[in-house]
Amino acid sequence: MDKHNAFFEKKVTAGKRSKASFQKYGRSKELLVNFMKQQYGVEDLHSNEISSAFVYNLESYLKYESSFKGRIGIKNNSMVKYMRMYKTACNYCIRMGLMEKNPFNLYDGKLSIKDAVFLTHEELDRIENKKFSVKRLERVKDVFLFSC
Repeated sequence: MDKHNAFFEKKVTAGKRSKASFQKYGRSKELLVNFMKQQYGVEDLHSNEISSAFVYNLESYLKYESSFKGRIGIKNNSMVKYMRMYKTACNYCIRMGLMEKNPFNLYDGKLSIKDAVFLTHEELDRIENKKFSVKRLERVKDVFLFSC
């Protein structure tokens, strides 16, 4: 995760990725370290030590044992997104020659589709009447309203 996150930080600095995404990768590393401390008594493992059992134990930890801001466990969609981040980091390691195969390829978690909540006409009017000082944001607003 450290090697991937260092690479990702360069993308953020170059303006190719957002700071918010980088923060999520930082949080995913924290969760991973907490899991390894609890499960294996270490803060780091060699990439070759990551097995399918590791992946599914990590999933169980995220779902039922991890804690953040006083809440235990992570809901399905957030957990699936974290697992995708780990898969991305492992793919980076493969490209760098640090791993031969990605143990997260076996993971098949699915996002839960929620019923969409639609904006009211009043809410759309408020967005339409909002003035932004940045031309790019005005364009984003127009595209958003058009899609609605």
